Amino acid sequence: MIIWHLLTGPTVGFIDLGSHFYDTRIDPERHKRNHIRQLEALGDTVTLEPAAWPRRPISAAPPGAAARPLTL
Repeated sequence: MIIWHLLTGPTVGFIDLGSHFYDTRIDPERHKRNHIRQLEALGDTVTLEPAAWPRRPISAAPPGAAARPLTL
């Protein structure tokens, strides 16, 4: 139904927001609250503790791996 409106409407257009549109809008605290709420709804008790290991950015290479440039 949506595609029909996009294809037939003279003033309706599709704007691609890009593959990273939602990735940049993730609120980690909101996700944490949602996961906690879901676990508690299943009957679990949730206790949060800081991670024992330091977090590293997603784009960082794994330990021991040589960084290589990305070529497409």
